[in-house]
Amino acid sequence: MAEWAKYFRCESRFLRALKSFVHLSSSSMATKSRKSSAPLTFDLPVSLIAKIGACRRGHGLKTASEVVRFAIKSFDFESCKPVRDPHRQISVRVSADQRAMLKRYAKSKDASIGELLRLALEDLPPKAAKKKK
Repeated sequence: MAEWAKYFRCESRFLRALKSFVHLSSSSMATKSRKSSAPLTFDLPVSLIAKIGACRRGHGLKTASEVVRFAIKSFDFESCKPVRDPHRQISVRVSADQRAMLKRYAKSKDASIGELLRLALEDLPPKAAKKKK
């Protein structure tokens, strides 16, 4: 019985040591992963993707990642002022014909109905044209 207790104490010390080792290893691995690069996914307009390609060639860089890292390194984030047009959702009523027409154009132009409505609203003159007598 004493032999079993002695074995159990040794094994439990071993398990505690193993746990602390695993904890130390995983915390050091977490530190390493923070320092290494990780994928960052985000949407860009096609025009900016084309610019990345042009910058790759122009600066002699090998990958899009190098271009993005170069842009991050050289950009002054401290003094930049992003222009953000606040959006608000509204609901309006349109006729069934207008809705069908918007859906048709959205599909043919590969755009959303919202994009088409923003274009139409931006194109409106602020004042009605004066009627000629």
